[in-house]
Amino acid sequence: MERTVDKLCVGRRRSGRDGSPGRAARPWTAAGALLGAVSARAGLPDVADPSTGAVADGDFIGMLQAYGLDIVVLGGLGLSAIALLVVAKNVISKYSMVADGRATWGEVGMHGAVGVVLLVIVIFLATQAATVLT
Repeated sequence: MERTVDKLCVGRRRSGRDGSPGRAARPWTAAGALLGAVSARAGLPDVADPSTGAVADGDFIGMLQAYGLDIVVLGGLGLSAIALLVVAKNVISKYSMVADGRATWGEVGMHGAVGVVLLVIVIFLATQAATVLT
């Protein structure tokens, strides 16, 4: 009888290192994981509608356009955030130069003022692009 079991289990582990059942001896694990995944999906929320409003059922192109517009608006917001970080980095580096005695406070103020104007322009253009696309 032992010989028949060995032939059926060729290449499979019948027990773990600590004596617990091996992978081949636990077929219910995959079924349990599958049932757990099905019950976990049951509590997912519905997908949010795009900011332009609800899309009619079956209008796949309209849905892509609406979500595409949201992505473009988020891209403009990301561009504005990057511009803010670049301006802040520039002003901080100029402040560091003031601390080392290589620049004046007037240069820090000038970089700050130009940076604010740059941010206003970038945010204005991103807002205009969002209104043109809608």
